[in-house]
Amino acid sequence: GDPVPPGSVGEVVVTLPNRTYPLVRFATGDLSILSDDPCPCGRTSARLLKLVGRVDQVTKIKGMFVHPEQVTQLASKVAEVSSAQFVVTRTDHDDHMEMRIVLKDPAAASDALADRIVEAARGITRLRGEVRFIAANEVEEPEKKIIDKRKWD
Repeated sequence: GDPVPPGSVGEVVVTLPNRTYPLVRFATGDLSILSDDPCPCGRTSARLLKLVGRVDQVTKIKGMFVHPEQVTQLASKVAEVSSAQFVVTRTDHDDHMEMRIVLKDPAAASDALADRIVEAARGITRLRGEVRFIAANEVEEPEKKIIDKRKWD
């Protein structure tokens, strides 16, 4: 694969630069964010900011890769949100993302809050989805941040 641009998530690949051996690349399976900002220590080379997950945890929605960490970011970015879960379905070859949102105060549910959540999700994932407010006991498979219900017939 090609290198990802700064600020994007990509798989960490280790390359062994040895002239006497063929080029060897090892895909670690880890996902990280690349940064070209100077390090506080003074180094100017590109660096990895943090690990955000594993390749096998990623779900591709409408051509974009979505990581469980991004769902967690959404929950922390909007103060009223207690937790979030994305549910992906497919109708007529079109992906649909429903954001199931548990609020700290269920009375705070409103169209304006749903719009803020949609915009926050768009900023994080570059995708638009539909918001559905749910109670904490309605969360399907609570251990999962993304549930993929698409059928590949």
